[in-house]
Amino acid sequence: MTEYAARHESRFVKLLIQQNEIGGKRKTAAATKQLEQAQTCIAEVNRIIKRLYEDNVSGKISDERFMELSADYEQEQRELKDRAAALQEELSKSQAATVNAEKFDNARDFAQIG
Repeated sequence: MTEYAARHESRFVKLLIQQNEIGGKRKTAAATKQLEQAQTCIAEVNRIIKRLYEDNVSGKISDERFMELSADYEQEQRELKDRAAALQEELSKSQAATVNAEKFDNARDFAQIG
């Protein structure tokens, strides 16, 4: 492999970039789907917390039960928001890596021309 890379540097670099892009696209698609799911869950937990509040105000559930349930849902919401932030950061890094790979490839092509 080292010999091939040395003899065919340009082709080898392009193959590495292509493989990186294919893997990156899969990871990006999975992370995007997970982020969308987390955002949907966050919105659903918001709706649940609002309903809990309304049920408490109307007397359908006790203050004690409201406090227990709202604490659980707020914890779940914090975890979901943390997960969404981590996924967003992963997507940003992936996008930056793709841009850097393209810049590297363009710079290398330019250097070969010059």
